[in-house]
Amino acid sequence: MRTATDILADRVKDLPDVDRRTAIFARMDGNLAVVNTGPTTISIPCVGFYPPIPGMAVQLERTAGQWKVTGPAVAQPAIGTISATGTPQATVTIGGKQFQLYYRSGYTPSIGDQVEVNWATGVIQGKITGSNTGTDPGTNPGGGATPLPTSPILASDSGQFRSRWQGNDPRASDSVSGAWVYNGRVAAALTGATVTKSEIYLPLRAQLGVCNIGVHTSATLPSGWVGMSLSTPLNPRGGWVTLPLSFAATLAAGGGISVASGNGDNQWAGTQSDPLSGALRFQGTR
Repeated sequence: MRTATDILADRVKDLPDVDRRTAIFARMDGNLAVVNTGPTTISIPCVGFYPPIPGMAVQLERTAGQWKVTGPAVAQPAIGTISATGTPQATVTIGGKQFQLYYRSGYTPSIGDQVEVNWATGVIQGKITGSNTGTDPGTNPGGGATPLPTSPILASDSGQFRSRWQGNDPRASDSVSGAWVYNGRVAAALTGATVTKSEIYLPLRAQLGVCNIGVHTSATLPSGWVGMSLSTPLNPRGGWVTLPLSFAATLAAGGGISVASGNGDNQWAGTQSDPLSGALRFQGTR
């Protein structure tokens, strides 16, 4: 005779295998979305909308043992502000987050333009004369402190330096140092902010010996070495790594991150192979 335990076990087996969580979209690899879940980076199918924007928080769903991207973790406002210009992409700030997006032919972005974004295509539609949103995305109409968005701010470039810049992948070895730059993105995100925690994402490829991390004051990669101040031992050397709070002031002023060794060999994927390389995220209030 079947017991109540047997019947319960059968019913549990018949329950659908469903789970949900969020992650950060990095890039497309063929037909698969590469997403960062925090502990690891995985490649999974992307359904619902395609493709997401690098740096966007996305919703993951597991059914029948298979994870997939189903859409953005939160609905994205369609109105934003141009915070940095460029060709063929411009940087749009929406709700305190920054996105690098393409724009329509015929529109010339200018810093401060209020623009409409089509999230289905990831394209800036053009400048608008106003919106019916009431308050600017990300503001706090109550007047109290507003938590900083936790979505990462992507590095605009990275590189390794040995008498000259020799590649996009940062490295810290006996004779090579590395850096990430942000082209004003962090400064725009931290305007008026009080930072209580900051982290950097480091896609580690190899580690050996000594490695230090610090800050520099360059918004872009100059002709020479960017330098390093506030040097501190880097530990751990991969994944999301907490940075000293003393770094925040230099980053908020438009600076970036440096890595150096002098006695070792440490290597990371650069921004060209991993858009999340050097991404920064902050906790605090504004």
